[in-house]
Amino acid sequence: MKNYSIVGLHWGLYREKNPALVAAAHAELTALADSGAVAPLVGGRLTLDEVPEGLTRLAAGETIGRLVLVL
Repeated sequence: MKNYSIVGLHWGLYREKNPALVAAAHAELTALADSGAVAPLVGGRLTLDEVPEGLTRLAAGETIGRLVLVL
C-alpha cells in the first residue's frame, strides 16, 4: 500500500474499559516485532545522560522514529 502509516493509539480508555484487550494487543504487537514482521524506525539511541536533550528534541518535534534509551 502507498501513502499509509500507523501513527499510534492512546490506550487510556481501553485500559479502563477493557484491560484484557490491551494485554492481548500488546502480546500480538510484541510477537510481530519479535518475528520481524514489523520493525519500528529507531531514530536514535540515547544514554541516560542524554535523556534530557532527547526529551527536548522530542517535545520540539525534531525526532524521526523512536528514541531508545540504552542502559
